[in-house]
Amino acid sequence: MQLFCAPTYPDKEPYGLAVILHHLDYSVTLTPDNPFDAAVLWEDETFLKVPDILKEIAQSKPVINIDCIDISKQYVENTIFRLFGHTTFVNPMKYEGKCIFKPDGNAVRHGFVVDCPVDEIQKDWVYQRIIETRENGFQIEYRIPVILGEIPLVYVSQRDYPTDDIRQCKRHKLTPMPATDVLSPQEIQNMLLFSKTIGMDLGELDVMRCKQSGELYIIDANKTAAGYGLENRACWSPGDRKKVIAILARVFEKNLMQRIKEYEQCTTQKAG
Repeated sequence: MQLFCAPTYPDKEPYGLAVILHHLDYSVTLTPDNPFDAAVLWEDETFLKVPDILKEIAQSKPVINIDCIDISKQYVENTIFRLFGHTTFVNPMKYEGKCIFKPDGNAVRHGFVVDCPVDEIQKDWVYQRIIETRENGFQIEYRIPVILGEIPLVYVSQRDYPTDDIRQCKRHKLTPMPATDVLSPQEIQNMLLFSKTIGMDLGELDVMRCKQSGELYIIDANKTAAGYGLENRACWSPGDRKKVIAILARVFEKNLMQRIKEYEQCTTQKAG
């Protein structure tokens, strides 16, 4: 199997897609002149413009993530509010208490705990209330892989509770679990609905469950995900990491083959 990627490609091992393709022994081409079975819109940026060649290819072959062109935190939060009616964002000039202050862009890796109210709002930054998820002194977070309409598992993460600079919050343990052990059927459908709405066929969601209300909150969406630490082997047991990669690869291959088949059927029907 060969994939065409544009405008760039997953050129680093930490990228989840790179790990999956390596496991499946799939190859990547950077030119549409070579034969390929499907395509991927790939660039590690918050905002994207779809190359014309991918729009053309999408008429006859699947193009993964072709509609995922904005994963800014503001867009993610607006979509969540529109779909589910709740928000974690606060007005920092009126809110009283601590909140997370972080850039609107994706994977910028900055963020701080600040006291509100503040005197002025910083442009291109967002203010998000702290969701209480602590167990045994650690903050519990979920990373949820979305693979072509399926959520096969959830990574349960233990990390330091944020008190100042959130970049200093170390991750201590990652535990992969079947999605149905962590999420209800309705929550799984909600995660897939959100992903479909923002056009994310392939990626990962950062999610937290409020300890008081039990409600699930999507915090971030990652279309060029780095496997939530697949590269950070200190967080994984060797067996878990190997098992997770095999599961992700199997689900990716199964669902990609199904999409290719559906496109081939549509092309045949149009020709007929």
